[in-house]
Amino acid sequence: MQAAVDAAKTAFPTWSRTSVLTRQQIMFNFQNLIKKNMKVLAANITSEQGKTLADAEGDVLRGLQVVEHCCSITSLQLGETMSDVSRDMDTLSFRIPLGVTAGITPFNFPAMIPLWVRTQSLARLSVQCVALR
Repeated sequence: MQAAVDAAKTAFPTWSRTSVLTRQQIMFNFQNLIKKNMKVLAANITSEQGKTLADAEGDVLRGLQVVEHCCSITSLQLGETMSDVSRDMDTLSFRIPLGVTAGITPFNFPAMIPLWVRTQSLARLSVQCVALR
């Protein structure tokens, strides 16, 4: 686990400077890989976890839906502005990379929850590098 965290820390400076459009393209490619390999992913889950094939396919599909949502990163990354919140005062918010996050996920959803953790962090949230166990 420490090696994964160290690798994420090393990758963070470069990843934090990656444009939102580049990250969007990465999410599109990731989405495409999942779609192309859904049956194989579900079969692996069935083989490794003992889930029924239908349940495993649903697990992959629900994770894919989050990946598809993250493909809209160009609008998800928009900050917020509010003018005139008080006399001579406006507020601005920015979404900027902050650092490394970790996700420990349950064994009973081997695709869905890791995809939630990983794609939200990589594509959208303020944290840009993920160590997932």
